[in-house]
Amino acid sequence: MSLYQRLDGIAKRMDELETQVRAVGNQPQAQRTSVEGGSIDFNDADGNLRAIVGEQFDGGTTINVVAGPTPPTPTAPVAEVTYGGIKVRWDGMFEDDAIAPTDFSRVQVYAKAGGFVTPTPENAKGSIVSAAGDEVSLGVEKGTHTVCLAAWSQAGKPSAMSAPVTVEVPGYGDLVQAAIDEAQRLIDQAKQALETAQQELDGKLTAVAGELESVPADIAKARQEAIDAALAEIDAVEGNLTTALGLKNKTTWSTSNPPTTYAGVVEDTWIKLTSLGSGGREIGRWRWNGNVWVTHVIDGAVLSNIEASTITTGFLDVVNRIRAYAIAADKILVGAGGNLIPWDQVKAGETTAPHAPYGSGAAISLEPANASLSLGPHMRLKAAGTSGVNISASFRPSTQLNHKIARGDKLVLRFRVYPISTTPVQVQPRIYWYNQPSAILGYVSSGGGNTVTLPPGVVTEVSVAMTAPVTAPYAMPFISVTAGAEVGIVDADFRSQVGGTLIEPGGIQTPHLAADVLEVGNLKAGSAALAEAVIQKLWAEVVVARMVTAQEFIGENAILTGAITAPKITASEELTAKIAEFLRVRAEMIEADAINGMFIRGATFETLDGRGRWADDGLTMFDENQDWRVRLTPYGSTFKGDLEAESLVATGPAEFRHTENRLGQGAKLVLDAGVADPTAPPVVQPYWASRSFTPPEGGVLYGLAWADGKYWTFVDAPNASEGDRLISIDPASGAIGDNIPMTDQFWAAGGVTAIGSELFLLGQKSGTPYKYFVRVYSTAGAFLREWEYTDVGWSKTNPLTYKPGIGTDGTNVVIAQCADGGNLLWRTYNTTTGATIATVDCKDGTKSDIGGIYIGPGDWGGGTFVTVRKTSGNVGDAIVTFSTSGVWDPAKSWKTAENGRDTGLAFADGKFRTLNGGGGRINEYAPPTTGDDSPDWWVAYRWETDFNSDNALDYTSRISPPTRFTWPRRARLKALGSPLPVGVETIGGFTAKKATTPERTDFRRSFTNTQQGKSVALWYYLDSETTVPAEVNTYPTATPSSIVSASNTYEVKGDGTGRWGPLTFNPNGTVTGVPKVASGVVQLNVPSNNGRVSATVTLPAGRFTTKPAIQVTARTAWPVVHAATFIDETTTSFVVWARRDTAGPLDVAWTAIGE
Repeated sequence: MSLYQRLDGIAKRMDELETQVRAVGNQPQAQRTSVEGGSIDFNDADGNLRAIVGEQFDGGTTINVVAGPTPPTPTAPVAEVTYGGIKVRWDGMFEDDAIAPTDFSRVQVYAKAGGFVTPTPENAKGSIVSAAGDEVSLGVEKGTHTVCLAAWSQAGKPSAMSAPVTVEVPGYGDLVQAAIDEAQRLIDQAKQALETAQQELDGKLTAVAGELESVPADIAKARQEAIDAALAEIDAVEGNLTTALGLKNKTTWSTSNPPTTYAGVVEDTWIKLTSLGSGGREIGRWRWNGNVWVTHVIDGAVLSNIEASTITTGFLDVVNRIRAYAIAADKILVGAGGNLIPWDQVKAGETTAPHAPYGSGAAISLEPANASLSLGPHMRLKAAGTSGVNISASFRPSTQLNHKIARGDKLVLRFRVYPISTTPVQVQPRIYWYNQPSAILGYVSSGGGNTVTLPPGVVTEVSVAMTAPVTAPYAMPFISVTAGAEVGIVDADFRSQVGGTLIEPGGIQTPHLAADVLEVGNLKAGSAALAEAVIQKLWAEVVVARMVTAQEFIGENAILTGAITAPKITASEELTAKIAEFLRVRAEMIEADAINGMFIRGATFETLDGRGRWADDGLTMFDENQDWRVRLTPYGSTFKGDLEAESLVATGPAEFRHTENRLGQGAKLVLDAGVADPTAPPVVQPYWASRSFTPPEGGVLYGLAWADGKYWTFVDAPNASEGDRLISIDPASGAIGDNIPMTDQFWAAGGVTAIGSELFLLGQKSGTPYKYFVRVYSTAGAFLREWEYTDVGWSKTNPLTYKPGIGTDGTNVVIAQCADGGNLLWRTYNTTTGATIATVDCKDGTKSDIGGIYIGPGDWGGGTFVTVRKTSGNVGDAIVTFSTSGVWDPAKSWKTAENGRDTGLAFADGKFRTLNGGGGRINEYAPPTTGDDSPDWWVAYRWETDFNSDNALDYTSRISPPTRFTWPRRARLKALGSPLPVGVETIGGFTAKKATTPERTDFRRSFTNTQQGKSVALWYYLDSETTVPAEVNTYPTATPSSIVSASNTYEVKGDGTGRWGPLTFNPNGTVTGVPKVASGVVQLNVPSNNGRVSATVTLPAGRFTTKPAIQVTARTAWPVVHAATFIDETTTSFVVWARRDTAGPLDVAWTAIGE
């Protein structure tokens, strides 16, 4: 835009502003007025501050009256003496019939011992806040006290004191003595009345003494008659009861449970049988207590035969052994020791404490007895969550959170549960292990039993037996239930397992098994030991052993995941496991002196002493009391300690409490009067654009291809013979589709590529060890063909050193693989027959597994290049580029976005992409000119505003301090600035590349994507724009910053204005509120001895608006008798008179002071 165009635009904008000003001037004023984050000052005619309306210095919003008139004097109070005090009453009237002022605050009550009181803070004893009058009570000592009142205004001005009132307050001793004297008088009066009554009583007792001799005989006769009558009545009632009840209880034999409503008598019995015919067995017994049926169990009985689907007991004692077939059960699980879960209080119907609900929406309560299910009081649980099976309750030992257990002990958790709802409910018992008694932070690991589906109305037992980790001396049992469902928990039992014995279908696990000959079809040994056993050949799907010594393990491919389970593996040479490829390590806990890895993911990282913790909710450091010292979270942070910062921006309240707060030597504090330059450097973050999707649960993804407008990848279902498949990912929505299942247990660990509508997979299949195949599918899901990749170089005697990866040149299949020596080779194959077309040997030291290969022009603007996805090796996770002849080009090579977590390589829609299967992202790489891995990059930013949205910036600030960073190749860039000040729309980004701190002129404005209202700038690519940041701030003066005293009597603003008490500092540098002063000397000549003389003094024009105060003083050079005075003072002049005892000259000095 030319200079003339800019001038025309400015002229046009000024015309628009003039029009708007005239329009505003012709409208009613303050019709719809608001104050945004500020206040309004109200001044008098002389400019003196009288009130502040709106936001005050402490953030509150109110009307603050600063100055005003003196309130009228209240009338004298009425003082009434009370016990140890004075009750002061004011009638709400003022002297001279004045009315309460509009800025009335209160009437202060002053009181002091003696005959005189002064209005000091020490004598202020109470306040009356109602202008209509009220009363207050004052506690005082014995003696004379004087009380008076003074009215106060909201501006803090007091009135003159009211007429005083003096009262005499007696002491507590005087009051008590008066009460004692009155009490003694009443006692004497009562004593006299008692003596008179006693004399009358003695006379009456003498009169009846003769009659009392016959009373004992009369009483004995009456008592015997009453006893005889009572015995006769008892005999009659006993006969009636015997007739009515028959003196018998009823026993009912039935195949159903007893009814809830029952009309029988106490101690009736109800027995439930399997059938009423011959052979029916007793399965339940109840006793009626008059209100409910009480359940009774068999205890201490000797039973010849028990048949049950499940027997749960503490101990089973027998004389010698249990006879064969004496116990018929699907499973026998024996618990031991005392129950760690307090449950008696639940059975008694008292409380569910200390147990607690767990999770959002979970709740527990007492459930009364259920006669239909033969249950006494138990626990009712409503499950947490809205979907799935969720942990919903924890079962605690006491107020302490976790149960104390023995390290490495095997424990059994058992629940008896039934659904309260009419639909089936899923339930799972779970145990969590901890290394602390009361802290969730001590979590070690967890596990659970099988999820069981419970039918409605049936009490079912669910259980799990687990061995505690040796690092966990504490445990917490939980129960998981279908979200939102309600269940009744009849029993909860948590205890050590006796001897580790578990007899279940398919085998016996026991610490000792003695036999001369053990002949079995299937042997599963957990902790069992085969001492001196020689096995010539062992065929097994899985071998679980403490130690296995063998010359050779023969398998289809290798020792597969889950094939070896052992506490320790000792190898004479390096033992290598390729995570997520040949082996996935899954463990409750891994102990190691050091873990060295490119990427470690976990839910929670915690220091050994529990003082440091890093989880999804942030980084936390604790002190010795487990209180937060450092709390860095995604949504806000807390820091307690020493802080040194290059720059600091406080967007919330800040408070300095130390007495030694100061600005250092040479420092300067500037109060801004508008939008100031940003003071904090930006936070710079490289990032990569991506398409998010929901990865298949439990699956591991390999490879990435682009075909038919979709991304494609292979899903491996670990530890399963089914579930491996090809899926597509929609590039717009991230939706998963096109599930193409694999046959022959094909495992495409070598990746996926696409040519047209055909998908090519490189991998292995079951039954063909040491071989790789290329399998071809259509994007519609049809299997097309398969051919062997014969150049893999793998055999029984030649281990596979480096894994191959698949890709394309757009026409042919390309497979890249490093030879055993580490040099990279790529081979081109016919898509139909698999015949080799060409081979290129780079003769380099790539030494890496390959995750994918692309041959083509890419986004380099011409030519053909070979781009290879490395997944291991000395360079780490990277994408490297070669010429077609095999020469490495470091300028066209870059690191992947996810630090080794990406898989595959695809070029689609003009951009390179890789796949992060675990994170559910397809990452996109920026153009090749964006980033170069140099650490000499700098970013700064400035405030920018385009208020009329014409793509021309109206206001800009100077740039912020810069931030230095390393810009990875092909990474986008994000810069986060300080929060936007009022009046700023966004920020603009500037970049520089320099080994030392750059100057302003070294920075250049490059294209950035900004978000209006947010302090963020995004670089999708780096262009060559050459705009240098300006050295001036063009933002206009706006609401200035200020420093305000707590009393609100002092304020200094960034625009130079302010106030200090009555003084007001104006923007033009003038001050109002200062007393106006004029002074001078009048030279008079007294004509005679003791003569008088006068003169008119003219005051400076316009100096005074009200009549000033005048002071005159006569003076001479030698001692004489003289005097001076003045009359007729006005705002412009006054007359001075002087007298002297001798004639001669006389100087009169004068001073005039006004408001």
